[in-house]
Amino acid sequence: MGEAKKLLSIDERGRITLPSDARDGIDTFVYEQDEDGVIKLIPQKTVALKDAELISNLKEAIKEVKTGKTKPVPKAWME
Repeated sequence: MGEAKKLLSIDERGRITLPSDARDGIDTFVYEQDEDGVIKLIPQKTVALKDAELISNLKEAIKEVKTGKTKPVPKAWME
């Protein structure tokens, strides 16, 4: 990435505060640690269960379109 590295300190409770630009608009992070000890924080966004269901349905619909498993929409439905 070529970005400048920043030194982060761990407080007495074991917490690290990320700079605001690293967490702007991010709800949560997935934590991964490689075999060599490198820690990765992967930004995540959380969504409501209802929204997650909608996203899942949209992904399924896109998959069906790509595989040709769709039928034309009746013209009456489009009015």
